[in-house]
Amino acid sequence: MNDSTVYEWIAKWKNEHDLQDEPRSGRSQELSETDKEKIRRLIEEGDPKKHGINAGVRDTEELQMYFAFKGKEISRYAIRVALKSMGTRYVKADVHYAEASLKLQKKFAHQLFEATAYKPDDVVALFADEMSASYSPKKGYGWTSEKRLVVGAPQSGGRKRLNVFGAVNPESGELWKWQA
Repeated sequence: MNDSTVYEWIAKWKNEHDLQDEPRSGRSQELSETDKEKIRRLIEEGDPKKHGINAGVRDTEELQMYFAFKGKEISRYAIRVALKSMGTRYVKADVHYAEASLKLQKKFAHQLFEATAYKPDDVVALFADEMSASYSPKKGYGWTSEKRLVVGAPQSGGRKRLNVFGAVNPESGELWKWQA
């Protein structure tokens, strides 16, 4: 190290009060054993929604987002290498649909009514949604340490499709629906 490097550090500290290195290009950041264990638990848990990620299965992108939310930037490549070293495989998922949780619905309704209690009287809050359902679910891919990734769904009726549009006024319960 030469004197000019030390002077540059001093100048940087005076200007920025920070001596952290800038992000570097090159090889991806390696995962610690703690990070690898966290990935293993997340894969085995299989529920990204518990951690604020709206996805049905864990993929390298969702795992990367999880670590980014925690302030740690890790490449999808580094995550994929770690997953392979753990013996997990990227396989096609079998879809299983779960019933809605009445407890979570009531919690959401309570939060909604608290949030809308202070709106003007001439404002109506509506929840609208649309969906397209097929009797044959499409299989996706996800990481698992098991032989197969299972996501439940009923099978019946061939390849029929139904499109539905609707809205509800959560205060009055009034519904509007359309089918196509």
